[in-house]
Amino acid sequence: MALTGKGISSYLTMMYERLKLMHSLLAEDGSIYVHCDWRVNSVVRLVLDDIFGEKNYINEIVWKSAEIKGARGKAKKFGKLVDYLFLYSKDRENYVFNNVYKPYILDGKNNKFRFKDKDGRLYSRDCPLGDYSQEKIKEFEKQGRIYVTKNGKKQLIRYLDELPGLTVGELWDDINYINQVANERLNYPTQKPEALLTRIIKASSNKGDIIAVNLGKYERRFFIEDISNGARKSKKETYINLILEAYKAKPVAGDTIFHGIKAGRFIHIGPLEAPVTQSLLQTIFEECKEKLYTQVDVLGFEFEMGLTPHFIQTLKEKGVSVTLKNIPKEVFDKRAVEKGQVKFYDVAYLNAKIK
Repeated sequence: MALTGKGISSYLTMMYERLKLMHSLLAEDGSIYVHCDWRVNSVVRLVLDDIFGEKNYINEIVWKSAEIKGARGKAKKFGKLVDYLFLYSKDRENYVFNNVYKPYILDGKNNKFRFKDKDGRLYSRDCPLGDYSQEKIKEFEKQGRIYVTKNGKKQLIRYLDELPGLTVGELWDDINYINQVANERLNYPTQKPEALLTRIIKASSNKGDIIAVNLGKYERRFFIEDISNGARKSKKETYINLILEAYKAKPVAGDTIFHGIKAGRFIHIGPLEAPVTQSLLQTIFEECKEKLYTQVDVLGFEFEMGLTPHFIQTLKEKGVSVTLKNIPKEVFDKRAVEKGQVKFYDVAYLNAKIK
């Protein structure tokens, strides 16, 4: 498969610059977890190898993030059940890593801790001694912690109450996907459950370490709060007016979907702290069909990965021309806005051709 076109070039440039910056900011004992859409996993893996070095690749974590049910199970392909996270270190010889454990399952035929001592403590007696030194084995023997099988093989007796749990491997099938965590659901298409983030943080940091977050949305929130401080208008109104001014569009009053108009094209401004999603575009499309609008510019800071040219083309064929444009950070620079120096560029796509 050959990757071609301006779309892949723009995408790779953006990803390379972001990851290069993260690499430079990362502590020498730090690491990074990268999750991206399955369509670009292979490309991003190459970018990570180039920036971090192949030797600093640690794991490809497989997270069971969905389940097949209903119509999805009838698709003419294997159902998508998992997502992938790439783990890279800054320095393979010097990075923070703490083993993560999950509780042992004590029911069923595979339960290893099915024996009890005279005090009622559960234990297993099938742990090999290969990882222990002779001195340590002698110490276990003095403690009565060695079990000898019928064929004379020695095994270590392990008490359940002394163990932290079962070591977690590359397959994470014990964390509920976000649709099952009702109190967390924010209708953000790529939202991750807190349990997943907690595991990552515990595994790759120690108390007092700095954890990087999505600085973009917090930075934007800070600017809007600063601009709207003391103003009569709400933060949302301040945000909408700011973007319309930078885009040189006129506001549209009394409309819940469209915020402005420019050169005959209606304007929708995406959320300040979340990406523009396919479901949002579908809502905009339906509103256009009802009001007989045929041209719309959708402005956003972030866009859902699944927004493909095919989807936009489908909307166009149905009578609504939708253009997606990135809102640049320069909108928060008052002088740049006043001088007309803020440029809104079309969203780039990843193009691929099979040869």
